Amino acid sequence: MPGSGEARFTMIVLLTWLVSVGGFAHIIVGSVEASFLVLSGEASAADYLWRFFTPTLLGNVTGGVALVAALNYGQVASEVQS
Repeated sequence: MPGSGEARFTMIVLLTWLVSVGGFAHIIVGSVEASFLVLSGEASAADYLWRFFTPTLLGNVTGGVALVAALNYGQVASEVQS
C-alpha cells in the first residue's frame, strides 16, 4: 500500500471486491458468523476449529502472502529485469 499513493482507496475497494466475488472466507468476518453458530448451539467448538478456523486461516495466510509478494514484485519488476 505505501507505493499506491492516490490509488490507495481504489486498491482497497478492488481487493475487497475480489474477495467477495471469489467467495473467499475471511477469518475475522467469518469468525463472527461461526461464533454465533457455536453460541446458538448450531455448531460445536470442534466444528468451528477444524471445519472453519484452521482451513480459513491457512487460506488467508497463503493468499495474503501471495498477494503481498505479487504487489511487491510489481513495484520492483522493472528494476529486477534491468
